[in-house]
Amino acid sequence: MNFSIMKQLKLCLFLCCVFMGQTVLADTIQDMYNRSYQYEQAQDYGNAIKALSEVQKEYPDTYTINYRLGWLYYLGKDYTSSLLHYDRAIKALPTSLDALSGAAITLIAQQKWSQSEERLRTLVKMDRYNFTGNLNLAYVLRMQKQFEKGQKIILKMLELYPTNVVLLTESAMNYVDSGNMSAALALFTDIGLLDPQNPTANYYLIQASKK
Repeated sequence: MNFSIMKQLKLCLFLCCVFMGQTVLADTIQDMYNRSYQYEQAQDYGNAIKALSEVQKEYPDTYTINYRLGWLYYLGKDYTSSLLHYDRAIKALPTSLDALSGAAITLIAQQKWSQSEERLRTLVKMDRYNFTGNLNLAYVLRMQKQFEKGQKIILKMLELYPTNVVLLTESAMNYVDSGNMSAALALFTDIGLLDPQNPTANYYLIQASKK
């Protein structure tokens, strides 16, 4: 987190302390967050969560703490707790695209395709060309074998990002899973020109060359 964002966070937390009449001081909260980020960098997600226990106790329903805990529980693969906190963050701030996206990837990690689709459609309705939201929605639709719908979303995004390798790869995988290998290989060839080290494109092109 850069210095400017940290200053903003400190100010926000200080105002929370003043106006909500809580006892935890802003400097103390900042220290807790700093420790949490340090533990996260060390991939010690359990202690990253514990570092924020006092903040959670004082502000259990606020956006910032629940969004942060949603992410940490996700990293620790405790998806039930992750979704719980992301949903609390959404309740606190329903317009948050980040919290909606976090809830969606947590559901994707559990292969709960229809539930993640619901969250992603809400996100894309709020922000039609949100890159991550559209990409994940196309993936979720592909996992549900809704190939045409998924491809339509990718084509919409390719109008804005015509050489984006991530979008092109999702489009190619859509063709693979739907059984259209000729279209997939043509697209993988194009991807190879844009990204010669692309592992997915190279895998399918090598497999095709062996036949």
